[in-house]
Amino acid sequence: FLVHFILGNQTSTSSQNSKSRSRPLTVGIRSSLVAAGIVFMGYRVMHRSGEWMTSPDLLESSLKACPRSAKSNLEISKIYSGLYPEKLDMELAKTYIEKAEEIDPEYCDIHWQWAQLLFRQQRYLEFEGRLTKAVTCPFTTGGAYPLFEQYWGMVTQDPNHGAAAVKRRAEYVTIIQAAVAEAKDDEERSLKK
Repeated sequence: FLVHFILGNQTSTSSQNSKSRSRPLTVGIRSSLVAAGIVFMGYRVMHRSGEWMTSPDLLESSLKACPRSAKSNLEISKIYSGLYPEKLDMELAKTYIEKAEEIDPEYCDIHWQWAQLLFRQQRYLEFEGRLTKAVTCPFTTGGAYPLFEQYWGMVTQDPNHGAAAVKRRAEYVTIIQAAVAEAKDDEERSLKK
């Protein structure tokens, strides 16, 4: 196609022979257009590839393409909550995580990010609830459960508030146990089908 476009139709008649003198000019213009198109497309590919080389650029690009993606909003919240210290902006991180939760309230990965934000803001009672939900999420339990154990191991030892913490922990353990039992029942039902 490109060769045909650049050189034009090669079949010529005697009436077209008089036009053959202008063929080099036409070929030159067409070649220039093709070269300009290739350069333009090359620039676009390089620019787009550059956007996808770092996580912040990738996620910002993803949000431009799909602003209602809970996953993209969650991931960019992580960037602004301290994953990249130079981009730390807790209010912006909170805005993105709120949007992610608004888009998909059932997206359980959100609880882990909320737990981390709340902990950094020293909002411990809210943190405890979100951490518990993160433990029950199959995608975040690997990071959330060790933190759950570590946190409660420290908080329940507090001489002033330890007794109240023991009560709260027991309530959260009950929630986790119920979620585990429900997941087990769901799995058994799906195996019977």
